[in-house]
Amino acid sequence: MLETNNTKQVQQEYIEVTLDENVLKELGYKLTYKAKGRSNQKTSLSKNGKHVTILDIPAIYTYKGKNYKITRIGIYDNSNLINDGIFRGNHSLRTVIIPDSVTEIGDMAFNGCNSLTNVTIPDGVTKIRDGAFYCCSSLTKITIPSGVTEIGDGAFYKCSSLTNITIPDGVTEIRDGAFYCCSSLTNITIPNRITKIGDYAFGYCSSLASVTIPDSVTEIGEDAFCECPLKNLIIPDSVIKIHEYAFCNLPHIEYHGTAIGKPWYALSMN
Repeated sequence: MLETNNTKQVQQEYIEVTLDENVLKELGYKLTYKAKGRSNQKTSLSKNGKHVTILDIPAIYTYKGKNYKITRIGIYDNSNLINDGIFRGNHSLRTVIIPDSVTEIGDMAFNGCNSLTNVTIPDGVTKIRDGAFYCCSSLTKITIPSGVTEIGDGAFYKCSSLTNITIPDGVTEIRDGAFYCCSSLTNITIPNRITKIGDYAFGYCSSLASVTIPDSVTEIGEDAFCECPLKNLIIPDSVIKIHEYAFCNLPHIEYHGTAIGKPWYALSMN
């Protein structure tokens, strides 16, 4: 913004906010909540009386003379539902465009959005929290920005249409259930900075045919690759701790390290 009487530039100031039901209301949306208990939660988003299928979240907006910048996708802030995702169980959303201002996608943000097919995550996002895309069963692809350092527990749990994914180099741990039961996942790239693959991380990924575990990994969790169709999984000697059922029903694993409990329910090993 420029002053008219001289050429001095005035820097615009913004109040950083989380996208929650109050911000949605200020943007002209109506968020409603329906549930028959905590296991059957559902949100509905509308604008001008119509269900929203494409949500283009603005980076900045003005409300009552104040300027705001959205930096986080948040939670449904109800006194009884403080931990539930802002769009949890929304069955109408198909496309979500997240602005460059956002740095964090909160817990359960899009949990159960089973019609969601397209999500644009900006480069500025550094954290994808627990269950952020849990059971987004129509999501076929997603690009995780290179700046992401944290992918939470169950972040992509049962994203059953997701075919491939690349984990950024900044991530050091694949958390519990992060890609559990992603039944269409065929390809996964694990970066060299990963030190731990958590419990159920890739369990029941029934199309996963090939994985390379880097030498940086020192621990593999319980059921981490359970029931994956990996014909010959090579485990580097750097792995010194392997939990029970890590390779349940895998046809064959190759490992020459010191971890105890061999073969962790794999069908064969050398």
